[in-house]
Amino acid sequence: MFAIWSGRKLGKSYEFDFWQIVKCVTERGWGELCTTVEKKDKDAYDNLMRNSPKMWTRAFLGTTCKSDIIDNNLCESFNSNIIEARFKSIIRMLEDIRTKMMTRIVQKRKLYNRWKRNYGPLVKAKLDANKKDCVEWQLIWNGENGCELRKGRYQYTVDLSQSICSCRSWQISGILCAHICAAMYHLGLQLDDYLHEYHHIETCKKAYSFPMQPINGSHDWPKTGIELALPPIERKIPGRPKKNRRIAKDEPKKLKLDHLSRKGLLMTCTQCGQQGHNKGFCTKGNKHVKQ
Repeated sequence: MFAIWSGRKLGKSYEFDFWQIVKCVTERGWGELCTTVEKKDKDAYDNLMRNSPKMWTRAFLGTTCKSDIIDNNLCESFNSNIIEARFKSIIRMLEDIRTKMMTRIVQKRKLYNRWKRNYGPLVKAKLDANKKDCVEWQLIWNGENGCELRKGRYQYTVDLSQSICSCRSWQISGILCAHICAAMYHLGLQLDDYLHEYHHIETCKKAYSFPMQPINGSHDWPKTGIELALPPIERKIPGRPKKNRRIAKDEPKKLKLDHLSRKGLLMTCTQCGQQGHNKGFCTKGNKHVKQ
């Protein structure tokens, strides 16, 4: 999404604005951020709104799935895992994917069996960050299940009886936000009891409770009686075949561990001794050679 939008060669500030819009969890805050971009560049705003905001921003996410992921890292991870398999025939490709999934399910089972809590380490990292942030919020309790949290000009409400925070982070992700943490600390409640069941280890066990069953090789598959389908005739395209994927302009380059970059170093010419160029671009040295 951002790679397409940044194809207009927008500045670095637009990248910051884009991720602010994407990660905003309230419709009101989303509208204010969009207005800022619209005032800065109307064409950039119109180009961004060509795609429905419901597909790429947290402000319009539902509260059923308990996931606030809005990037395509899952697709990219799967794509990188089948780089070799996708160049094979359909049957061979599916066989490679099947065996990879069989191995992955076993690895995931071993992983969650090492969990020391009722939830995973990634959830713990997010929860610990929200616990640390909750001390900065001023709490006003209504005497029952409602609280009011303030920090600067920001103010949110919490209703523990309905599991609702007006910032919507808790409803979207199922992980307690800083406002919920502050309210529960004030009331002396256990935070782990209010973490959504989707993040519990029992739910993870259910997700990986269906293993991939092993099968025999193709030599032992039943015969269908259908004539063997030959692959289509390969048409040779002029030019060298391209196998490398297209790299986005803002994608960081891979560092070569066995090679140090000379970027930022001041060059010294071996012809004239001056700095700022090498002998290949030396005007004095070239004139001397021509003479």
